[in-house]
Amino acid sequence: FNEYNVSLENSEEMLKIMSLIGYDKLDIEKKFRTSYKLKNAHIDIDIWDKEVYPDPYIEIEVSNYEDLCEVLKLLNISEDKICLKSLPELKEELESRG
Repeated sequence: FNEYNVSLENSEEMLKIMSLIGYDKLDIEKKFRTSYKLKNAHIDIDIWDKEVYPDPYIEIEVSNYEDLCEVLKLLNISEDKICLKSLPELKEELESRG
């Protein structure tokens, strides 16, 4: 799952551009994101609209395993609580549980 971020002043114009280059599927999903920097990690806390995904979650981006272990220890998060699933995978898993 590749993610690219672009600042937009006018979302309607971006939707027109996407349509012109052949993208006609439209899913507007809104989230609230709070970002932090801790040691060598970038941490995002995401809260999506309840229809998109009901539970808040944390994304931790690091360059290596040692940095991840350090941040998990500082935040008191057990390694067995982390997963590497993308949002679409999490949504699919949630739907399959019913």
